[in-house]
Amino acid sequence: MRKSQRNTEPGELVDRLGELEKEAHELEKRARAARNELIRRGALRIAREYLTTPTKLRDLANFLFYDEPLVTTFENASKSKADPSALNFPKKFKMERCNVSISLEERLAKWMERVPENDADAIVHIAAEKAKNKVTERFRFGMVKTAEMVAKLPEIFHGKQSDLMIGGDYYEAKFTRAKLIRAQAIETAWLYPLEEWAMIFPDAALAGDHDFIKQVVERCSNPPRALDLENTVVAVSWHGFEWLGISKQAPPLRHWSDQAAREFVTFTCGKELTEPAYKNRKNDMRLRSNKPTLVSFAEIKNDQLICKR
Repeated sequence: MRKSQRNTEPGELVDRLGELEKEAHELEKRARAARNELIRRGALRIAREYLTTPTKLRDLANFLFYDEPLVTTFENASKSKADPSALNFPKKFKMERCNVSISLEERLAKWMERVPENDADAIVHIAAEKAKNKVTERFRFGMVKTAEMVAKLPEIFHGKQSDLMIGGDYYEAKFTRAKLIRAQAIETAWLYPLEEWAMIFPDAALAGDHDFIKQVVERCSNPPRALDLENTVVAVSWHGFEWLGISKQAPPLRHWSDQAAREFVTFTCGKELTEPAYKNRKNDMRLRSNKPTLVSFAEIKNDQLICKR
């Protein structure tokens, strides 16, 4: 008797595709590490043989230069593998100020030198989301300005419908999804080494988009600082406090209330941060707090941060 097959739900298929994409990403990371080792040893010819185009860059090129659809999956930077509610975090604890002999910037830099790979990936992901959001906000601002211009077109052209349609077409053409994704890719070009980007440069050249090549080279050669000090503190603390050596005493920042998290950032950086400003920073990095809330209140007293559930 033939066994009946259960119909797979669309959600299950999406999850499976996400898993496959993650597996492909891991394989690309291993190949990149091996290639970097070959480059370090001066074996450039062998390294060149193992140079391939990352899947996401190939998909990007197909979308930008060949009008193929682009399917994107979103990774939740707040997602956790372990449920901290099962861990025995104290209901009340306190933090002491860092050793004044070393600056906060130096402490963070030393931690980033030895940060575990998974934690480094999470921080890079947060930085990339912040950079992409910066581009998105710039586009939104431009759309508002252009919409204002289009609204004034009847006055400028004395109400001629044909001229108004030209303005509308300009508005639609200028702010397309392709332009936004292109700008976001350039802004986060530092996610991939230049030699991998170079694999899709022929596609850009054939399409006549030489400026794309120039901007990617510039961004890879001179990567900007994606996160300022406050955002860096949030990013490295979001999944745990290993960098402060208190990961068993303090739950990850994603399980803090906004009030408590804002107080922590103020305490750590020594610069007053309002709760709305903290929420804006969190949203800019596309971070979402998780339940349960394990630190609901925090207060600075002298050189200590008193935290309570």
